[in-house]
Amino acid sequence: MAEAEVTACYVAGPPDVYARHADDPASHRWEPQPASRGTGTPDEAAVRRALDSDVLVDITTTGRRSGLPRRLEIWLFRSGGRFFLTGYPADRPRDWYRNLLADPRLTVHLKESVVVDLPATAVEVTDAVDRRRVLDDILDQLSRPDNPQGLSEELDRAGWHARSPLLEITGLT
Repeated sequence: MAEAEVTACYVAGPPDVYARHADDPASHRWEPQPASRGTGTPDEAAVRRALDSDVLVDITTTGRRSGLPRRLEIWLFRSGGRFFLTGYPADRPRDWYRNLLADPRLTVHLKESVVVDLPATAVEVTDAVDRRRVLDDILDQLSRPDNPQGLSEELDRAGWHARSPLLEITGLT
């Protein structure tokens, strides 16, 4: 792969591919475990296909106060050949968003069609025109009836534009 260094790879396995870190079972730290259907390294084409099709990913950020790894499940969106993280509008910024503003390094854990950990960098989207264009594209994706993660409710675009986090994820391709 060009810029992204693969830190751990496994062929997609059962839902328990990840197990809590043995040293700290109560933490949010998860360690990849070999999949029961065999292990291997997905080739670059498989990773690219996964980046094009997989929606649900985990990300690991660094806690801005604790300095500890924090892992959570989130949707990875694509718009105009770029990758983004966002969320529902909120009055208070989410912890994952504040963590990435404090330390933009993260790991994107693909876990659907392949299981692979990809280091990446988050960049806040602050340009109003770019932000509106990307969020509108994401909301259009979410509103499509054939979209498996689609939302059935009417989306408040103005609320999304004003109060949703939006980060571009770079370094994945």
